[in-house]
Amino acid sequence: MEILATENLKHLPGLEVFFPQTIVLKKKGDRQQQIKRPLFPGYIFASFDPVDSMRAVHYAQGVAYVVKHGLEPVEIHPTIIEELKSVTLEDFLTMPNRKPIIGESVRILHKLFDGREATIEKLLPEKKRVQVLLEILGAHCRVVIKEELVDAGTAHPLQTSS
Repeated sequence: MEILATENLKHLPGLEVFFPQTIVLKKKGDRQQQIKRPLFPGYIFASFDPVDSMRAVHYAQGVAYVVKHGLEPVEIHPTIIEELKSVTLEDFLTMPNRKPIIGESVRILHKLFDGREATIEKLLPEKKRVQVLLEILGAHCRVVIKEELVDAGTAHPLQTSS
């Protein structure tokens, strides 16, 4: 409903609407698929004068409610919105694929083992491969596969590395 609400609010005069979304890049074999999701599910941001526009905003199709503190709508400090806008491109934030880490559980993206879980044992960056420990027919086997055939999840671009 966020997309419907965003489109309807954009047509109201005197409103500025911001609906940040993520693009998660999912590997499917040797292809990548883009999946769009709200950055804050269930919420969109709108800048408006509550005296002039509260009723129109509240009753816009797709809007469930306006977040309020008592009787007043909650105000988000403009620097927060500006910071979010600075890391998005046309309201989209790309979530890049993470590099695998030794000891981490990953999902294999290869025809024979597609969707199976494995544990990263060794990184072989010079060959762009990883060694994983995979259970095959009840036994643990070491397999070396292309790094691109391992799904280690996504990295959040706003997260600072420690």
